[in-house]
Amino acid sequence: MNKPPKKHPPSPSTCLATIDAKAVAALASTPANLTQLAQVLSKRHRMPAQVVQRILADAFELIEIGTLAHGRFVVRGFGMWRMRVASPRTGRNPRQGTPVHLATRALLTFAHGKDRRASFSELGLELAETNSAAGAPAAEAAT
Repeated sequence: MNKPPKKHPPSPSTCLATIDAKAVAALASTPANLTQLAQVLSKRHRMPAQVVQRILADAFELIEIGTLAHGRFVVRGFGMWRMRVASPRTGRNPRQGTPVHLATRALLTFAHGKDRRASFSELGLELAETNSAAGAPAAEAAT
């Protein structure tokens, strides 16, 4: 008895081609929110948007819980979320220019996985490590 061949997940460029072009353009032009992601995925998988939105919310909640519990959360091939502590420092009030004490704070950072970085390179895009809390480049390289 012959086994059917294994199905490999489609490449990112193939995935983008199967989603509604207008939805992809909308996601690419502005930061996406949970509702927009749910709408695109619900069309692609022919599921109610509300169900997809709950699934996405649960997935993000699991990432949050794992990151808080263990200091990091890894999705192999996609990337890693990590908690980083920013030391207290003296900043500057942008309006008056006076020194301001900034307390210690926790930052959530994301490092892209090698597979994601390679797939974006194929599309001619370069990914930078970002600090999810501020949207700025992360201060330390991901390991």
